[in-house]
Amino acid sequence: MTVTFHFADVMPDGRVRACLSCEAPEVGPPVVQHAEGAPILLDGPIDWRGPTETSVLHWSAGGGLSWVETASIAFLRAARREQINTWWLDANNSYFEYRGARIAYSESDRVDIQGINNVVMLTNAMPTNPDWPAAWKTVDNGWVPIPDVAAWVEFNVAIADRGTAHFKKAQLLKAQLEAATTAAEIEAITW
Repeated sequence: MTVTFHFADVMPDGRVRACLSCEAPEVGPPVVQHAEGAPILLDGPIDWRGPTETSVLHWSAGGGLSWVETASIAFLRAARREQINTWWLDANNSYFEYRGARIAYSESDRVDIQGINNVVMLTNAMPTNPDWPAAWKTVDNGWVPIPDVAAWVEFNVAIADRGTAHFKKAQLLKAQLEAATTAAEIEAITW
């Protein structure tokens, strides 16, 4: 009967370069040799999904396998700051809430809203076009009434409030980022 054995190919600096799987008789593992590294017998295959994209697997005789972050804190902060900005942009391009309804707010939606804003700004009245529904379509295909300028102003204030909330959240996350001192703390910062 043969058994599968798993080895870590460990470099002199402790970095694990590869995982080798070998079949051998049940009496004991095969001898695995490598010119640069040292084979270490493992309990099972290595899960190569590290906590971050820049961490590498290391072996220490006393502690076994562990992930070590190779990127500097400054690099990780810069990458997470960029991610926060992306999350912020995505949130701003999703939807806002008005009178308990979700209203889509993509680039196309903003163009439509701006068109009505132009009419209201120039005429101080809602559109008189017979096709104007005096309402706005919601994300779930319902309608929310917007019968007059006061309601339209309220609609736009909801957009501004949502934008302010997203800005505030992004700034809070960036403050947490500046206070973070480890890779794990930085990784834990999410939208």
